[in-house]
Amino acid sequence: LSYVSSERFHNKTMHPNCPFISASFGKTQICASCEGFLGYVKCKNGKTGKSLKSFMGTIQEIVDGGISESEMKRAKSAILKSLRNDVESAGTRENSDFIGPLIEHFFEGFPYMTPKTEYAIADSLCRELTVEDFNTQLSLSFKQTVPVIVFTGMKTEGYLKSETIERW
Repeated sequence: LSYVSSERFHNKTMHPNCPFISASFGKTQICASCEGFLGYVKCKNGKTGKSLKSFMGTIQEIVDGGISESEMKRAKSAILKSLRNDVESAGTRENSDFIGPLIEHFFEGFPYMTPKTEYAIADSLCRELTVEDFNTQLSLSFKQTVPVIVFTGMKTEGYLKSETIERW
């Protein structure tokens, strides 16, 4: 999801009238027993409302229309390429590279995996996952969520008017 949304947001930023500079969205682990969705949008000056509206509209397009077969193929390829690079560079890792995964393992109970194991699991999942299954699961995930928008930013544009954020 994060790869596809980043690709779509990047394509939007290529247009001169895009109200934001960059954006990202994807699923995240809030705690060991709770997942959620996290996104950000970096607005152009004076375009906070338009940026949020465009951001939420893009997310809604993904949820309603799903992703395409070609988007799925590119996402799988990018994920596996990144993990393959991790396998190839595993012998050159330094102690600091182990800290994050080991902390997650200790505090959150996430399994610690070697790059080779992580690649093997991802490769197997990528071969099995279809775009239809992904789109169905994505739709179900959003039906089970309650949207919460936390807005942070500099007070350069005054207060954000309530009509800026509409039900998406």
